[in-house]
Amino acid sequence: MSATKDCITVTVELCGRLADAGDPFVSVAIPAAGCTAAELLACVAHDCPALKDDIDLGRVKVCITDAVVSAEARLLPHDRIALFPPVSGG
Repeated sequence: MSATKDCITVTVELCGRLADAGDPFVSVAIPAAGCTAAELLACVAHDCPALKDDIDLGRVKVCITDAVVSAEARLLPHDRIALFPPVSGG
């Protein structure tokens, strides 16, 4: 995590096929005060165009410290963040 003025850079783990496009981790700038899961997804979609379609379709789930959270959940700079693709099968 690094800081620039009013933003910090957080590392987000990409799980499953989201990591297929390259590195299993991406760095994303978020407000230093934190942001919602929906705001984080918007930042990831902007910075990682390969993930934009799945994010825009609402298919990607945000996990904070091993728990799937809603779009309104608040992320803080020290949280461990992961993104999961849609899961199918049975």
